[in-house]
Amino acid sequence: MIAMIDAYKFIQHAQTNKVSDKFKKIAEGLKETDNPILVRVKLKSE
Repeated sequence: MIAMIDAYKFIQHAQTNKVSDKFKKIAEGLKETDNPILVRVKLKSE
């Protein structure tokens, strides 16, 4: 699954939700005016 998220929304999500340390580290390296972030997620199979 793939999604595009504006940088400021990505940063905001990291600050207001419980996320992994890796997620936080990525968000810390961004500025609100950066290009949109492409998020690729691998879904778990049951």
